[in-house]
Amino acid sequence: MLRRSLSIALLVLGVGAAEASAAPYKILSYNVQGLPQLVTGIEYDYGRSNEARGKDIGIRVRSAGYDVAAFNEVFADSMREGLLSELPASVFPTRIPQLDGGTAGAQDSGLMLVSRFKTIPMPNVQPSECASSSPAGCSVAFHEFQACSNGGKAFADCNAEKGIGLVRLANTATGRPLDVLFTHMQADYGGANAATRAARAKQFDEVRAFMDRWLPRGQAGGRDAVFMGDLNVIHGNDEWAQQLGTNSALDNDFGFRDLWSYEHSASDRGHTYEPRNIRSNSNSREKLDYVLLRRATAAPACVHHQRMPWKLMRDSTRADL
Repeated sequence: MLRRSLSIALLVLGVGAAEASAAPYKILSYNVQGLPQLVTGIEYDYGRSNEARGKDIGIRVRSAGYDVAAFNEVFADSMREGLLSELPASVFPTRIPQLDGGTAGAQDSGLMLVSRFKTIPMPNVQPSECASSSPAGCSVAFHEFQACSNGGKAFADCNAEKGIGLVRLANTATGRPLDVLFTHMQADYGGANAATRAARAKQFDEVRAFMDRWLPRGQAGGRDAVFMGDLNVIHGNDEWAQQLGTNSALDNDFGFRDLWSYEHSASDRGHTYEPRNIRSNSNSREKLDYVLLRRATAAPACVHHQRMPWKLMRDSTRADL
């Protein structure tokens, strides 16, 4: 939980014959590290308030034209207020400011999502997981992870209601529904260790079970889908191969492809966690954040997957956001 990753974005363009008129759409996953003072005073210090940082991040997200933006670590209420003030409902009719599972005494999930696309109610297949409903169905689904580990820390993952959210959006760029699954998974503390990795493996089991309930494997149903967030899996290692690689259940059974791995040069590791883009004493350089895509059709698509340049995420005084 105590890490801030650079944002990563996905630009999807339909290029098949049946999609020649489809417009591109832009998706963003961004860990804003909006931690309460209890945590920020320990490891991180931006020298400015969470609200001020939230406002500046919101301005950049809005001006960059993202159609869907999912945020991790929006734990501080002031960070949430700052983001929402610059991501108004007049521009983003879908706003999911907070998701939680109701665990007493815990932080919420830290998840937040905004979109220029409107929601489509889903069949309420699991009432206990419906975070927002209407007579037409479930607008937002959320599952709180049951597995967690504090990795020897006094205040860490088990003190937050981390989980996975789902919203179905009317994608005006393609004319098809878009299922958006967004999450923040178990972190490692001081490097990978058996307890945190085991907890994360159990969370992946929960993710796949959640997907099976709400969008079963092999049933795209004419909808595209993305699965994104800070997964805390180091790209290219054995855990990545098991959970996200071509032989994983997410790829083989559900059809979610880690596009960075197949659309970019092997020389570009796509680091989202490194000294240049975090406020931390760590010297690690790792790709931990992902946007996976599942296409509704077999038509070809052009996908541009990028990290947001660090210098563009600084304010006018050159302070980190």
